[in-house]
Amino acid sequence: MTEPGEFDIGSYVRPIEGEWLTGDAVIVEELTDGWFIAVIDVLGHGAEANPLRTEIQSWLNDHAVSDILRLMQELHKNLINTRGAVAGFCFIDKGGRLNYVGNGNTVIRKIGVDERRLVSADGVLGQTMRVSKTDTLLINIGDTVLLYTDGVKSHFDINTHPEILTYRADDLAKSIIEYYGKSHDDAACIAIKRN
Repeated sequence: MTEPGEFDIGSYVRPIEGEWLTGDAVIVEELTDGWFIAVIDVLGHGAEANPLRTEIQSWLNDHAVSDILRLMQELHKNLINTRGAVAGFCFIDKGGRLNYVGNGNTVIRKIGVDERRLVSADGVLGQTMRVSKTDTLLINIGDTVLLYTDGVKSHFDINTHPEILTYRADDLAKSIIEYYGKSHDDAACIAIKRN
């Protein structure tokens, strides 16, 4: 049984149809003062994008911090002369304040009483990074936040399958990809629920 205000964080990654390997990744690292959360989408998909995805995921697992803007700047430098990637980074403190920074076509949406969508800057890490600041929102009890790559439709109406909002976070993330994912691309989703 969870206490009021606790977070349920789950994720799901699926490769493009016909592939076993993926260029998308999710990272969820609990830190002393909150959680570092990220989605990564390496340019290309499947087996061709998988080696760089593995490298980025390992690096982020080792370097996860609350200063997500600095972390994204460091990752950008590390990806120069690679195929590149787009990414969305969050840091959520224990009180529910979420800071976000995104580069490329990653999406973050809050679903709840006051629905909100934060904006990612144009660009590709390792090529052109235009991010200069973080954006913030508060996750209240009862809210759900979804962070996903472009293997999921950018705009969808969650009310076409409202029952999935009652699911635990892992099942919710999987359902988002099953219902709204694109078969012609890798897909990754992280669901964050504050109960």
